[in-house]
Amino acid sequence: MGLMQVIFLKEKIERLGLKFYSPFILSTKESTCCFSIMIPFLGCNGAKNGLIIGIIDMKSYTSHENDWSIAVENGYYPFNLYYDNAVNMSDEDFKRILNQFFWYGKSTDRPLWYTGEFYQELFPEISD
Repeated sequence: MGLMQVIFLKEKIERLGLKFYSPFILSTKESTCCFSIMIPFLGCNGAKNGLIIGIIDMKSYTSHENDWSIAVENGYYPFNLYYDNAVNMSDEDFKRILNQFFWYGKSTDRPLWYTGEFYQELFPEISD
């Protein structure tokens, strides 16, 4: 994810009132990975530590498939946005995407707009 995409997403996430870490560095015994953005408290079953958006390799700014695996192994849910989506997506559309994930934080910390509602039209490949 390029620097401009990260800036746009950080601004969008701030407008939505979510806590986030950017960059997010995940260190394990085997390696250290640097991700663009991590939103805590959003995820899915088995990935309750947070939602990771994009990957930054500090040396070459390229993605490494292995980093996604390391994130999953450590309880994070990796999520990738394409450039056009990251830059041009409205706040309302981004909320709809984030509502697809479960909230694992305190209910008092949950943003008011969060419904946890599943929007089938965003994921037509998933049947009920």
